Amino acid sequence: SRRLQQKHYPGRHDDYESLLYLTQHLLGKRLPWIGLDTNIAIVQCKEQYLNDLLHSDEHSGSIAKIILSSHFGDLPKYSEIYSAFEHLFI
Repeated sequence: SRRLQQKHYPGRHDDYESLLYLTQHLLGKRLPWIGLDTNIAIVQCKEQYLNDLLHSDEHSGSIAKIILSSHFGDLPKYSEIYSAFEHLFI
């Protein structure tokens, strides 16, 4: 996740973000930060990727919205997250 790349303490939202990247990769989507070599470049690329997903019509956009609106102490919205990920595979 972006926060872990910046050496921040991980939270649940980091898990959602990592899961989104994994599902995008499994669905054959290109992860544009693969091959970048600096943390700053990787974080910026991941931020742009999430922002692009947020404005897309894909179901990934709803997951990006959950990730970007989540904060460290938030309780997980498991039903919302499950539903969003489920739509990726249908």
